[in-house]
Amino acid sequence: MQLSKIHYLLIFLLPLAFAQGQSLLEQKVNLTGEQMSAEAALRQLGEQSGLALSFSPSDLVEIPLRNYSMDGIALGQALTAVLIGTSLDFKISGKRLLIFRSKTRLLSGFVTDAASGEFLVNATVVDAVQNVGVTTNEYGFFSLSVFRDNFSLAASYVGYKTQSLRPENLKPGQEVQFTLEADAFLPEVEIRANAKDLLSRDNYQSVEIQKALVDLSPSLGGAPDFLRAAQLLPGVNGGIDGFGGMQVRGGEAGQNMMLLDGVTVFLPYHLLGAFSIYNPNIVNSAKLVQGSFPARYGGRVSAFFDVRTREGNQYQWQSQVSANLINANVVTEGPIAKGKGAILVSARYSPSGALFNSFFKNTIFQNEAINLSSNFYDLNLKANYQLGANDRIYLSLFHGADGLLNVQTDTLEDALESREVDFNWSNTIGSLRWNHVFNSSLFANTTLTYSNYGFGLGNFELFEPSDPDEPTSFFLYTNAARNNEVGISSDFDYFYSNALSLRFGAGASQSRFNLELSYIDQEDVDPNSLDDINAEALEDLFSPIETTALQAHTYGEALIKLNRRLEANLGLRLSYFNAEDYAYFLPEPRFSLSYRPNKQSHFHLSGTRMVQYIHLVASTALRLPSDLWLPSSENTRPQDAWQGELGYEYRINSRWKFLSTVYYRDIRNVQAYVDSINYLEEIEDDSTRSYLTPGTATSLGWENSLQYTGPKNGLLISYTLARADRQFADHNFGARYPYEFDQRHQWKVFAYQKWGDFDFSINWVYFSPTPRISFIALEGGDISRVELNSPGNKNQLRSEAYHRLDLNIAYHFQFKKTRHSLQVGAYNIYNRENVALYEVDDADGLFQTFPIGSLGFLPSLSYSVKF
Repeated sequence: MQLSKIHYLLIFLLPLAFAQGQSLLEQKVNLTGEQMSAEAALRQLGEQSGLALSFSPSDLVEIPLRNYSMDGIALGQALTAVLIGTSLDFKISGKRLLIFRSKTRLLSGFVTDAASGEFLVNATVVDAVQNVGVTTNEYGFFSLSVFRDNFSLAASYVGYKTQSLRPENLKPGQEVQFTLEADAFLPEVEIRANAKDLLSRDNYQSVEIQKALVDLSPSLGGAPDFLRAAQLLPGVNGGIDGFGGMQVRGGEAGQNMMLLDGVTVFLPYHLLGAFSIYNPNIVNSAKLVQGSFPARYGGRVSAFFDVRTREGNQYQWQSQVSANLINANVVTEGPIAKGKGAILVSARYSPSGALFNSFFKNTIFQNEAINLSSNFYDLNLKANYQLGANDRIYLSLFHGADGLLNVQTDTLEDALESREVDFNWSNTIGSLRWNHVFNSSLFANTTLTYSNYGFGLGNFELFEPSDPDEPTSFFLYTNAARNNEVGISSDFDYFYSNALSLRFGAGASQSRFNLELSYIDQEDVDPNSLDDINAEALEDLFSPIETTALQAHTYGEALIKLNRRLEANLGLRLSYFNAEDYAYFLPEPRFSLSYRPNKQSHFHLSGTRMVQYIHLVASTALRLPSDLWLPSSENTRPQDAWQGELGYEYRINSRWKFLSTVYYRDIRNVQAYVDSINYLEEIEDDSTRSYLTPGTATSLGWENSLQYTGPKNGLLISYTLARADRQFADHNFGARYPYEFDQRHQWKVFAYQKWGDFDFSINWVYFSPTPRISFIALEGGDISRVELNSPGNKNQLRSEAYHRLDLNIAYHFQFKKTRHSLQVGAYNIYNRENVALYEVDDADGLFQTFPIGSLGFLPSLSYSVKF
């Protein structure tokens, strides 16, 4: 259906209209006078603000005369100062300021780190009098309703001293500001690695992955990584040793929304998936949402990985330098203006991915002799500044790039043969945020975003005979894409009462998708017409196709606490998409229920609809990063997912906790290439969509985890029983078949032990056999698709079970004013020969398959110093 510009404007501006009414309490006023009565003070404020007053004079009689000296403060703060110590409250209705009797007052503010000034996300603020509490949002802000003259607030965060606040400690008109100090008396392991804090869940059953888990987990080459740590969760895996992207509950990598400071990241990986772009030394929070999706999240159908980076130290300069077998890393941060703003700069560089060369050789270059060079780098810049008491701006910039190049030249007896395979990809991301506190009830965040992703894969071969009368033969296969997205969004948190809080917002973005997928050889172009036959000259003959898409959304969420045991989150997201002169406007309802019959037990139930308007299509036969991002159109409908989830959590005692979840997901309009396609020779830019077929992806699973928390040790065990299927009209005679990464059983065990200044940790995983992924090696520019299963039994042949054991040992010590950490370990310590792929040989017309090994034993080593 088509949506008019007026409709779109109304959808975008509706939440802003509500915010405008609330902003009246933010206007600046003056209140000056000695021994002034409350009534006189209120009339003075009413005259300045242009609001008509409505109050009962009898309610003001008991308020003592006071001296006021306030210049240029918010109207809401001035009213709080006048009514402090009473049971009166205020609100604005139209152009009237209502003063009424109330037993409660609304407190709001921020929770920050006392040493750095950074906001603490998901810190807890509890009122002991009412036994109610809230957590801070993504920017450290909270609101809580308390009794006017009887409250006892306590703010807490893991590894920090708890800070308390009572009525006598709060000055008139003062905003609540908790500044928590690190607790030096806690054992160091409890600060770094308390098991209950390695994975924590919020009201939506989202899982927050703490940096403690990342630091403790055995790493690949000594380089810790948040995405790899997320693979310790039940229902999450990384494809072929992490190189296939992240699959969540049977979904595909392209069905995950990867975010960095609220900005879309199309490909968040280095070295073809070995590591993510998320520098662990600057991550503030990392959240994986895989089931109960709140309405604020949209655009993908499988999972959301939401990473927020640190803002920098506002009080002193500090740096950290580290190095491992993969990369070197440096972070520097310090104040722009002490206590008001900070800047943080980080850089990583990997001069070579030599640790993985044998893996790349076996899987990508099909066991050819290689002369491989690989590297990556990334840069982060964060800056923030407080403009006023209620306003702060943030700037976040990121740029990262990878290169993987293999060049071979062979001098034969009668010819010269050249081969070149070139991979390169990059991400450039930027965001400019503005946080504004309208009043104690309303918090707003407005963000401008920019994301640019570029990818190129070129495979060039040239055969030049020594005899000039012999023809020159060559081919070039090119797959290139460039996606860029510019957007704006506004999000609001509105606290009505302890029983009801709202979150709503709207946003819009424009995306451009440039696609080039081409194959060219001597039959397509005369070699004599080229001055020089090389990859660059042939690439100039191609013309990418560009598609522009407009997206918009608005959403609303209501968190309703029905009683102390039962709460509900009800949400609705409306999304709009327009590309190639065709538009979609679809509703996405969301709901979740949470029930706590006692302190030990917790049940949750959720149902969601998610819509994804762009499709990531790749050839499973080639097994290269040949990704195509295609926007929805009239004939390529958006992916449409429905998911239900039922979960149970039981806290056995203060140290043991058990969680169990059952889920079902159904995704319509998943796109794939038809089985009969001859991938390299048949696809051209203008015919890409004609070789796609729509289908359905379904998954069903049962996830279980058991966590143990000790004073110096911890344990996390998980088991998943799952099934993931696909069904396409043009695949397998239309019959349902297992997904390529379908795993019936997953076992994961993570354990750590603290012993003095040493940390010991292990990670063991077991995955039951997945369907075989087979291909025929690239020969002469063509690739033939061979189905090794009998007709109608696609993906029935399975590989071997996958398992491995990883180990990490860390030693931490203090030397003068510097903090040092040395880590050694190993990946796949018993060198299990796991299978990545199967190569098919059709010599003499007989098909034979040969297993290609995945990552074997790899050592890890890292050293870091913080000063």
